[in-house]
Amino acid sequence: MTATAAAAPTAHSRCGRHPIARAAWRCQGCEKNLCPKCAAKKVLQRGGDAVICVACGGLGVPLTRPRAVTKWWEMLPAFGQAIFSFTGAVQILAVALVLWLFDFIPFFFGWLLTSFVFLSYFFRVVSSFAQGAEKLPDPDDFLGLGSILSPPLRFLAASLALWLPPLLWLIFGVGLHAFAEEGPDVFSGPIFILLLVGGLAYFPGALITAAVSESILAVLNPLITLRMIARIPGQYLATAITAGALTGVHYLITGFLHAMAEKVYVPLLGSFILTLLGLPIPILTAMIMGRLIYQNGEHFGILRLGEDTEPEWPNAKPEGSLDRVEIAARTHAALPAAVEIEGWGDDQREVVPPVVEAEHHGLNLDSSDLPDSAEVPPPEVDAPPLLAVDAEGFTVGSTDLPPEPAGPDPRLIQLHDALDLNDFPRSIDALRVVLAAGLHPQLEPRLELRLANFLERSGDADEAVRACQRAVKADAKGPFAARAVYTAARLLAANLKERPRAAAMYQYLIKNFPQDELAMRAQSELRFLSSKG
Repeated sequence: MTATAAAAPTAHSRCGRHPIARAAWRCQGCEKNLCPKCAAKKVLQRGGDAVICVACGGLGVPLTRPRAVTKWWEMLPAFGQAIFSFTGAVQILAVALVLWLFDFIPFFFGWLLTSFVFLSYFFRVVSSFAQGAEKLPDPDDFLGLGSILSPPLRFLAASLALWLPPLLWLIFGVGLHAFAEEGPDVFSGPIFILLLVGGLAYFPGALITAAVSESILAVLNPLITLRMIARIPGQYLATAITAGALTGVHYLITGFLHAMAEKVYVPLLGSFILTLLGLPIPILTAMIMGRLIYQNGEHFGILRLGEDTEPEWPNAKPEGSLDRVEIAARTHAALPAAVEIEGWGDDQREVVPPVVEAEHHGLNLDSSDLPDSAEVPPPEVDAPPLLAVDAEGFTVGSTDLPPEPAGPDPRLIQLHDALDLNDFPRSIDALRVVLAAGLHPQLEPRLELRLANFLERSGDADEAVRACQRAVKADAKGPFAARAVYTAARLLAANLKERPRAAAMYQYLIKNFPQDELAMRAQSELRFLSSKG
C-alpha cells in the first residue's frame, strides 16, 4: 500500500498496528499506516509541527486518495451563490457599467469596445473556471489595441461553424439560381438542417477553445475542438444542450425586458438596468463551460502535479505522545541523509546532517534535537546539472558523467520498483540513495514524470525539473514528452522563479507539439509571464 494510492475513495485505510482503527498517515521509517494513537505531534521550535511515528520515530506523511472533483451540474447552487455574492455582484456591476458607458460611443468603435468588454470577460470566466476557480475573476487588463481585437476575432472564428458550412452549401450545393427559385424552402432541406445542427453542437466547444487557448489559430483548427469533444462526448453533449437552453432563456428574458422598457421608459437608468440583467445567464454559461474542462482535467493535462489527490482523513489529529529526546534520536535514524542544499550551484550536492534533511521535510529541527555525531562527510561525486534550455528547446549540459556500472545497480532497481509501485516515500528515499552514490536515474518517461510528481510534493523542484528533462531526452516525441516539458516550465516559473527558462520551454512546447492541448495552456502561461515582465 502506498501513500498516493493507499485506499479507494469509498474505503478507509487501517492502522498497521491496530487493524480496526482508521489510519491517517504513513510512516516513512517503518512504512506502516498510523492511526491517531500511533502518531505524535512534534511542535517545532521554528514554527509549525510534524507528525512522528510513536513506534519508530519516523516522519508521518498524510495518506491520500484521488481527489473527488464536483461536476458542474452539482455546482449550480455554488455558481448562483458566486454570481449573487457581494464580490460577484460587484464584478457584474463593474462590467455592466463599462458596457453601458461604451454603448454611448457612436459608430463602429463603440460596438467594438462593448464586444471586447463582454467577450473578454466571458472568456475570462471560462478560462478561470477551467483552472478550478469557484468565484468570479477580475476582468482582463487593457493591454492595447491587440487585446481589444482578440476576443471579438476569437468569437468570430468560433462562430464560423454556425454559418459558414450552411452558407457554402447554399452557394455550391444548392446554387444561387436554385435558391432564388425555391426561396425559403431550401432551409428545410435535410443537408442544410444537418449542417446547422452540427454547427450548433460544435459551437460551445469552439467557444471553450477560444477562451482557454487565447489563440485564433487554435480556434480555426477544428482538430483541437473535435479531440476535446471526442474525449468527453457524453458530458460535452449535456453541456452543449444546457448552454443552448440557457441561451434561449437569456434571449426570452432580455426580449421581455426590452418590451417592458418600451412601455415604462426610465431615462438612462433603464438602459443600464437592462444591461445589468442581461449578464447573469451568459456568465453562468461561461462557468459551466469552464468547469467542464476542470472536471475532466486528467484528459486535458491541466491539473498541476499533486492536484489530483487529497488527504484521506484531513481532520485527523495525532493523539500519541513521545519523549522529546526519543523523537530526536529516532528521527536521526529514520531520515535519509542526502538532500540538495539550497543556494549552492545546480550541480552541487552534499550529504548533510539529518537536521537539514528534517528541515527539508518540514521539521526544522534545531541542532539541540540531535546528537553531536549527526554530521556526515560529503560524497565524492556530484549530481548531474540541470540541462540548459534556450528558445530552440533542450540542449544537454555537461556530458562528463561518471561511468555507469556494467550491470543494473541494485539501487537503480529499487528506485524503479518503488516508482512502479507508486510508492511516494520509498521512491524519494531510493532516489536520494541513487544520487548520493553518484548514479544517474535511467527511467522510462512515465516513471520520470511520476518521480517529478513525488519530488514536487517533497519540495525539491530542482530535481523535479531534472526528471522532466530526462523524460524528454528519453523520448522527445513520445506520449509523455509534452506533459514533461509543460511541467518543467511550470516548476521553473512558479517554484524556481526562472521565468526566461520557463518561457523558453513553453515556446519549445508550442513549436514541437502545436496540436497538443498543453500547447494552448503554454500560450496562456507565456502571456502571463510576459505581463509580469
